[in-house]
Amino acid sequence: MGSFLVEINNADVFVGGNPVLKSLSWTMNEGENWAVVGNNGSGKTTLMKLIFGEIIPVYGGQVHWFGKREHSPLLEIREKLGYVSAEYQNNYDRPATGWEVVASGFFSSIGLHESVSSGQKESALKAMAHLGIEYLSNKSFRQMSYGEARRVLLARAMVHRTKLLILDEPCAGLDIPTR
Repeated sequence: MGSFLVEINNADVFVGGNPVLKSLSWTMNEGENWAVVGNNGSGKTTLMKLIFGEIIPVYGGQVHWFGKREHSPLLEIREKLGYVSAEYQNNYDRPATGWEVVASGFFSSIGLHESVSSGQKESALKAMAHLGIEYLSNKSFRQMSYGEARRVLLARAMVHRTKLLILDEPCAGLDIPTR
């Protein structure tokens, strides 16, 4: 296994028929931390979605994850990725409690559509405790403040001890101490 976490080769990405990323090649190696900055509409979120595998490049561009250049099932890749974004937060429209939202990270799903094992529930509660939000475990996600919901989604992204955590606008809606 190689040392890269993500390797993007010659990626062209279109959104709504418009070119957003053109001939992008980029590699993130183990032990590196990256911050992507730019103006609104410059393609930052598109890049995050490309890294997460939510969108794919066209015209032969490729994305590889975790030192493997052969294709792996997306679910297998997502077991090693955590992703938090404002868009994702807005789209999490299923009725669920805090711990259920965190546990849905095991399945890369919005809402729980599978049974949660006692070990998975325990891991979800531990992830919440790690962030100091265990008090949100039984609160309805829909009734949480924006900042509370963002912290629950962060616990969701971390629930299975990801190798790579992708944060799109990570401090949006968070108060100063939480940031």
